[in-house]
Amino acid sequence: MIETLAERLEVIDTKVKRLAQKYEIIKKENMMLMEENIRLKQHVGKHKADLDLVGKNLSETSKDLVRVDANAQNNEDIKMKIDKYIKEIELCIELLENL
Repeated sequence: MIETLAERLEVIDTKVKRLAQKYEIIKKENMMLMEENIRLKQHVGKHKADLDLVGKNLSETSKDLVRVDANAQNNEDIKMKIDKYIKEIELCIELLENL
C-alpha cells in the first residue's frame, strides 16, 4: 500500500508539474495577447484619426463642389444674358442699317 501511495503521489506530482508548465505557457500567451491588444488599439486610434481627417477633407471638398456648381450655374445665366444682349444689339444694328 505504501508503494501504491508513493506511486499515486508521484502521479499527482507529475500532473501538478504539467499543470504548472501549462499555466506558465498560458500566462506567456496572455501577456503576448495583451501586448498585441495594446498595439491594435493604438492602430485603431491612428486609423480613426486618419478617417476623421479624410471625413473633414471630404466635407470641405463637398462644399467646394457646391460653390463650383453655383458658379457654373451663375456663369450659364450670365452667358444667356450676354447672348440676349448680342441679339438685341444685332437687331438694333440691322434696324440702323435699314434706315
